[in-house]
Amino acid sequence: MQENVHRESMHRALMAFLIAIIIGEICFTMWLYREPLGDFWNSEIGKIAWVSSYFNKDELAADTLAVSENDRFAPAIKASIDCGVTVAPNIKKTSTYEGDAVLACLGANAISCEKATGVLNDAIFPTVFEILKDPKSDTCRFNLSYDKNSQLSDANGRKLARQNISCPLSIVKAIDETKNPAVFSVPDTSNAAKYASQIYFYGTLGVFIEKGIDSEKVQSAGCIGDYISTMVAAMAK
Repeated sequence: MQENVHRESMHRALMAFLIAIIIGEICFTMWLYREPLGDFWNSEIGKIAWVSSYFNKDELAADTLAVSENDRFAPAIKASIDCGVTVAPNIKKTSTYEGDAVLACLGANAISCEKATGVLNDAIFPTVFEILKDPKSDTCRFNLSYDKNSQLSDANGRKLARQNISCPLSIVKAIDETKNPAVFSVPDTSNAAKYASQIYFYGTLGVFIEKGIDSEKVQSAGCIGDYISTMVAAMAK
């Protein structure tokens, strides 16, 4: 009898331990992906369910890197001003971008259409941020891309390394995520860091929402790059 009671106690203790581990993993995952880009971003990401299921870590062989649209601007990239490295901004927290020196550098060069590059570390979205002048049309563009060594891939095993989206700066919109639906308006160029953040928010997700997750509409706005098809496929799921 006493032995049975002891076994039952051990069983309950083991179950409690396993439940604690599971709860801990859930809490850690929620913390890891906490408010990546604000309420609007969270609601849209929740709808498309691509944070947890569409992007997965995978091995990347250097000799299998695909040539992206970004290579069209290779000469411009080599001559770019290096703005440095920072953490990707949070659309809900102005403190994460308005005083950031890297974003200020990118925003200032976007305003003056000078070639510049910076890295905005993020666990999900493209991290390489570039301001480029299209050598064919002489128009100013932004280019967001995954690093060539990115370990991310989509649910179909397609490598995200070097995937990019490049659009004319003239189409960038500021996003008011407090409204439902979100409101798109002319961006604020009075604060260079804030402007760079608005470019980043728009290029990573905003343009797809504004264009109704329609790749043809995104492309008709002047955007190019394989990130477009990846995002449309992810958001359509």
